[in-house]
Amino acid sequence: MKFILRIFLLFSFTTAAHAFQVDEESMKKEPIILKYADSLVGSEAIGEKIKKYYGHVKFRQGSMEVSCDKAVQFIDLNKAELIGNVIVTQDTMILKSPRIFYNGNTRIAEALDSLYLIDGKTKLASSRGIYSTSSKIADFLQNVTVEDDSSLIVADRIIYQRKTRVSNAYGNVNVFGKFSNSILTGDTVYNAPSSNYTRATGSPRLFQIDTSSRKDSVVMKMDKKTLLLDSSERISKLTFDTLFVKCDTMELMRSYEESIFKFIGNPEIVRNSTCTKSKYAVFNKRKEYFALSGDPVIWYDSTQLYADSSIIFLHNNRLKAISSIGNAIAVSCNDSANPSRKDQLSGKKIFLFFENDSMRYISSSQEAKSLYFMDDDGEPNGGSKIMADSIFIDFKDNKPFEISWLGGAQGDFYPENVISSSLKTYYLPNFRWSEKKPQKSHLSLRNHK
Repeated sequence: MKFILRIFLLFSFTTAAHAFQVDEESMKKEPIILKYADSLVGSEAIGEKIKKYYGHVKFRQGSMEVSCDKAVQFIDLNKAELIGNVIVTQDTMILKSPRIFYNGNTRIAEALDSLYLIDGKTKLASSRGIYSTSSKIADFLQNVTVEDDSSLIVADRIIYQRKTRVSNAYGNVNVFGKFSNSILTGDTVYNAPSSNYTRATGSPRLFQIDTSSRKDSVVMKMDKKTLLLDSSERISKLTFDTLFVKCDTMELMRSYEESIFKFIGNPEIVRNSTCTKSKYAVFNKRKEYFALSGDPVIWYDSTQLYADSSIIFLHNNRLKAISSIGNAIAVSCNDSANPSRKDQLSGKKIFLFFENDSMRYISSSQEAKSLYFMDDDGEPNGGSKIMADSIFIDFKDNKPFEISWLGGAQGDFYPENVISSSLKTYYLPNFRWSEKKPQKSHLSLRNHK
């Protein structure tokens, strides 16, 4: 019995280290009251009154009620060790565990074995954790999952507040969306389902999976805390040819019909052959567009597009158009043997249109300028620089096919022997080019045993 008491005091010390705010009511000396037990045995060790209860044991304290198979109550300490099929209820909340240590003074229940909490549509599970019946806050550790009507979150630690339904997840966090095939990862995630809001910080990553483009469908579900691929194979890493985003902070506002993602702090977006960099970006999933601001740059195959702001339009999850406004310039490296011969198109506005994810045409308007280098049977053959009210370039097989200069066109042709030694001096004024193209990362999912 002394050994049990020493262990129990150690557990109480560990629990006290958690920063749970306790209100005035919880500080009152309200005893743990026995409601029922099939049998009981009383004893005394070192002046401490101890009672053991067996069979259909039931306790209560305030709004909290407990049932279990066996219990050891420390009368003077106002604590109890609850053993076997322990069920703690409070209002609409149900807490289950094989073994719980309950402190009637701090109103904190602590479990070092498996722990399961149900609170309306929210369900939490973990290997160990504590719950305060006073503050109604759960602090779960190790292999933690929290599931609500919009998402499933897996993390090292989750603090859940029943009053607000807010969850704060820490350490190797994975968030699986229920309304979309999206997976969000990060070090820290704040989730408020009542306001349909999620925020991720600490190297957040977003993976949007297009199952229609995959022969093998990915199934994410919890089966004995194991994430499964195709309902059978345990997975730790997945790589998809769909949407990938990384940035400093991600925010998600969602509803049943719409999901809006905000990417704050140098977002990088990779989707098939298109990728972007900017200072800020917004993704509207239902309306299928990305809005980029803060010196955005867009890569599409061998073309780079720069502007003050850009919008990428999708249709049925396929690239449809790109609209760039303000100091816009498109630069293409179409001659891999001569990388300095970069074709250029600039203007206040540039618009790209796509069919079946392939460029159909590109247009520039308002102070439009073009610089195009020519060849003759694969040999460089000069270049032309032309300005007009607008410029329209038709593409075939993702290559320029026909160019039209509309309104006030004027320009010059430069022979190869004139420009070959100083190509860059003929570049358009706002020329830019970057070799730092964003790269897609693999998706690392947690394995649960």
